[in-house]
Amino acid sequence: MAPHPTRRAVLAGTTLGLAAGGPGAAPARAQARPFMLRQLDLTETANGPFIFNGFAEANPGLLAGVSAERTHMEYLFGDIRAQVAAGRPPYHVVLTNLDGAAMGAELDLWEPMGARIQPLLPPMDELLTPLGRVLRGVLREHAQVIVASPGGPLLTYAPDRVPRMPRTAEGLLAWARENPGRFLYPRPEFSESGRCFVAGLPWMLQDRDPHDPEDGWPATWEYLAELDRHVAYYPTTTLAAMQELAEGGADIVATTLGVDILNRVTGLLPEGIGLAPLAGMHWIPTGLFVAVLRGHAPAELDTIAQAIAYLLSEPVQRTFFGRGQYWPGPVRQGIALENAPPEMRGELRRLVRSWAPSLIASQHVAPPLLLEETLTMLRRWDEDISAWHGVRP
Repeated sequence: MAPHPTRRAVLAGTTLGLAAGGPGAAPARAQARPFMLRQLDLTETANGPFIFNGFAEANPGLLAGVSAERTHMEYLFGDIRAQVAAGRPPYHVVLTNLDGAAMGAELDLWEPMGARIQPLLPPMDELLTPLGRVLRGVLREHAQVIVASPGGPLLTYAPDRVPRMPRTAEGLLAWARENPGRFLYPRPEFSESGRCFVAGLPWMLQDRDPHDPEDGWPATWEYLAELDRHVAYYPTTTLAAMQELAEGGADIVATTLGVDILNRVTGLLPEGIGLAPLAGMHWIPTGLFVAVLRGHAPAELDTIAQAIAYLLSEPVQRTFFGRGQYWPGPVRQGIALENAPPEMRGELRRLVRSWAPSLIASQHVAPPLLLEETLTMLRRWDEDISAWHGVRP
């Protein structure tokens, strides 16, 4: 794949059945002939490529199947943006995290789908969990949240190499000075773990205004600039950062609640790997979103709306516990771990840290940065932190 511009360069279930909560029922109105749903997955989730398969199998009269591809988020900047502008969207749906959804909205890539989805479901304010409503509020009609987690920031570490884990942000900086190159956090523009770490610092450092990255984060930008002196590099993905930890290239890495579970499910990190919060943390929520590229025929958009509503149906939401890198997962009200498939319940009871539920309950969830604020944060990080790495005076 040809290289694409950096962010910094760019910035200079079906109709009747789903209303009753049952996926797979017949549509209420005539549809176009079945088509192949083309999906692009920009996430690091384990099951993202298969997320629409159940809908396609239950509705052969609507979809001929699903084709899924996976690539990196920067792909939005180049080929996809050009093809959408030319009226030739290469995919129907994009599976992405909050950053990708915000980026696509800024680039005017997404088709607003609220008017098509809403008639298929109860009102969103009644349907979604509080966390789901918080995440939906960032993007509203531009993308639909289907899975959510309190997120981070958390730190995962190798206990045999870090006998005394730092417990505060200041302590982490002191540890990084004493152990240069042994702490990593991924690039916040491409990794939720990295974004949660950066966006969580203003709360831990008691900065002036955690919602104003431009003028309200003096302590955070100073902290990150000093930390930059002791960070070897910024991995592009969460997976790359975790591989460094697994292979001994790092001792402490920024992570999230769901990534901690995912890495132990897949065996990338051992059961004995450590996980810890820092004092004063606020949860920076994370979520999985479905966005629809602009330029498709209205009949296809109607089918896609039914497919998205299917993902919010109760039977499907029950299977979303721990899916990919999000814990708990379901964004539909009234679904508890006891509702998950039996084979999933046992594994998750083993993998979820015993103290995690109390940490979720006891720590505030920070309202996510809005689109403009997120873009400001990422621009400042690019210009003030990343651009100076290795040459900082």
